[in-house]
Amino acid sequence: RKSTRLNSSHLVISYAVFFFFFFNDTATTEIYTLSLHDALPISPVRPQASAQSSPSGSYIDGMKAAGLDDLTADQLIAMKIHEITPEYVRGLHDQGLHPNADDLVAMRIHGVTPEYVHDVREMGLNPDQDQLVAMKIHQIDADYVRGMKEAGIHANVDELVALKIHGATPGEVRGLHEQGLQPDADDLVAIRIHNVTPEYVRDVRALGLKPTVDDLVSMRIHDVTPEYIKALQAAGFKIDVDGIVRARIEGVTEDFIKGARAHGFKDLDLDKLIRLKQLGILESPPYI
Repeated sequence: RKSTRLNSSHLVISYAVFFFFFFNDTATTEIYTLSLHDALPISPVRPQASAQSSPSGSYIDGMKAAGLDDLTADQLIAMKIHEITPEYVRGLHDQGLHPNADDLVAMRIHGVTPEYVHDVREMGLNPDQDQLVAMKIHQIDADYVRGMKEAGIHANVDELVALKIHGATPGEVRGLHEQGLQPDADDLVAIRIHNVTPEYVRDVRALGLKPTVDDLVSMRIHDVTPEYIKALQAAGFKIDVDGIVRARIEGVTEDFIKGARAHGFKDLDLDKLIRLKQLGILESPPYI
């Protein structure tokens, strides 16, 4: 027990000596002081806010300055979410557009920028907000408008949207020109809807026919193929486009023509052929 007390006392004395030595050593004291200073959080001195250094107006103030007053909370939230800035609004104003909050959100969502509006107007178009959104949705850019114009299609905004929806291209227009057709925008839409291709026009013209755009659309509607035309011609019928379409509508098929020929009819023209078909003269009677 005595030995323990001596050891404990000795330990206390050793710490005291060390502590005295440590803080009496100049270099050590400076190092300790610097380390302690670095460890403590230091708050920078903030200058007093002045009128010039105060933050600019709020988001709603910026929108008011851009001409948008009386915005609801929902409109402001939607506009902020879609990153509509006062600069964006003013840019549209510079292009002659003054969309409301809902139009602004739709335009921003679909990527209608002031630069896009400028490029479209440079092409001679004057779309409104809804048309601009439709153009962006269908990816109508200045290159597409320019290409159509160079191909001879001078379409308005709604026609351009319809053309793009139905996949009309400047290359296809040039292909139709090579086949002697000069379609306008409405013709092109009908041509695309009914799949009148430059190849189809070429094959029909190779059979001696010169159909118009309306003729070609009618032929496609009624499934008049080059093979069907060849069958009529092979049977000796020299008929025009209207006659071919009429025969197809009345159900005069290649097999029916062969059946009529097999009966040895003479002077069989298209009108007589159609009447034979309508009256069912060549058909077998139903079993009773």
